[in-house]
Amino acid sequence: MFRLHPGGTSHLSAKVHAAPLGWDIGDFVSVDKVAIYPCGGIGLHVSCVTRLAGYLLEELLKSEVETLDMHRLIRGLSDEIELIERFPTIILDGCAHQCGSNLFRLLRIKPAARIYIPEIIAETGLYPGRARKVLEDSGQRLAREVARRAARMVKGMRESPNYHYTLQKINAVGLILCDYEVDAEEALGYIKIAPGVYRPKEMNSLPGLEEKEIQL
Repeated sequence: MFRLHPGGTSHLSAKVHAAPLGWDIGDFVSVDKVAIYPCGGIGLHVSCVTRLAGYLLEELLKSEVETLDMHRLIRGLSDEIELIERFPTIILDGCAHQCGSNLFRLLRIKPAARIYIPEIIAETGLYPGRARKVLEDSGQRLAREVARRAARMVKGMRESPNYHYTLQKINAVGLILCDYEVDAEEALGYIKIAPGVYRPKEMNSLPGLEEKEIQL
């Protein structure tokens, strides 16, 4: 769990985020599944698009993906912590606030990649629409396009013999909250791979986007 200490620092108890048996942080491992973190903004139509994209990915790829629950993660539940330490994560950032990327910046975990929805909107001309309870046709098509691109990335990570994930460990010591001036893109070292697709520069190249394409 998160524990606040005198002086304003916080950390996660060591018990809940130990590396899997026989593995050490920094080891290269093959990818059994990929975590998906959709934008969860309340009141923003685009967050409905990212959540639907996450559901579509789960339907399409089944056990190959798992949706990250940010609230359970912050609470310190061990299964969510293990998910982002042991497996690569694709963040679906819905808007310029980049809340997903900022959470990972705070926890000092590098995502494997992120899809930046505003650029997908600009490229495709598909918009979230004005409905939230049930997305309009354009919003549904946008969600399907985001899911398609994410699925391609997942397939590449799992099937390419050249892709390996480096185990990481959450480090919340000196956690700084409520500072909107921090630039998550700079802190995570994002480089642009394709319209709307980024990865931290020290993370593995994305098969299917930076190498020979994999067809779904």
